[in-house]
Amino acid sequence: MKDSKHKAMGNPNLTDDHIFYAGILVGDECVCGGSKSEGKAFCYTCWKELPNELQLGLYKQLDGGFEEGYEQAEKWLRENYL
Repeated sequence: MKDSKHKAMGNPNLTDDHIFYAGILVGDECVCGGSKSEGKAFCYTCWKELPNELQLGLYKQLDGGFEEGYEQAEKWLRENYL
């Protein structure tokens, strides 16, 4: 299988993008500088500011659209909230 879980288990095809986006999810700092929960892309305050359609993109898995969803949400936050 070539899913994210197997790549994370030592697959040499693990890319810098995988590491970057996984780091966002396991990190404890939001793009706003506040603290966030592990497994979340943003803190609750930033999350609630996002339009619903951008929130939905963050439910996708790595290699399944999360990356694009995160980039769109971060861009929206920087342009409209931060």
